Amino acid sequence: MDKHQATTFIVQRLHAGQPQAEIVASLARHMNAPQEIAARLVEEVVAGYATPPFKPEVQIDPPALREFIVSQADSFPKADDLILEVCRRSGWKWSQAEDFIQQTLRQEARKRALIRWLLLVPLGLILLLAGIGLLALTLLTAIRQQTFPALPLTSWLRLLGGLCLVLPGIFFLRQAAKTPR
Repeated sequence: MDKHQATTFIVQRLHAGQPQAEIVASLARHMNAPQEIAARLVEEVVAGYATPPFKPEVQIDPPALREFIVSQADSFPKADDLILEVCRRSGWKWSQAEDFIQQTLRQEARKRALIRWLLLVPLGLILLLAGIGLLALTLLTAIRQQTFPALPLTSWLRLLGGLCLVLPGIFFLRQAAKTPR
């Protein structure tokens, strides 16, 4: 267990209301270290925070905190690290910070899904309609000129081009349908 994991361990137990002496004992067991070292580490962590639960390092407003969460969520290797950082910045309890992070990330996911949907649907429709139009134009021209069974090379190329537009159009529309809203 490294120092960061130990800090998270201590903070979670403090939030659960576990007495400091019990935290020292369980930390010493988990770290397989003497109680003096565990006690020093617990004292160091407790000194950095106010009693319920944290002394905020920076006064931060919720919109700025949301922006921080969205921009930094991927840079934290574990969710607990992000929760700990939000607790430090805001002064909130662990559970309050965890709920705020989950809510913020859900809202961001919905926003990204909406943007994706708004891009895929028009693009899919344009490609699909253009492909259908090209196919219809080619077939109507071939029927009008009575060359339908034996089409010239340009007609085959237009049919192929129409299919090359229809298939991605269908693909984009299917992806948009799969996008959660």
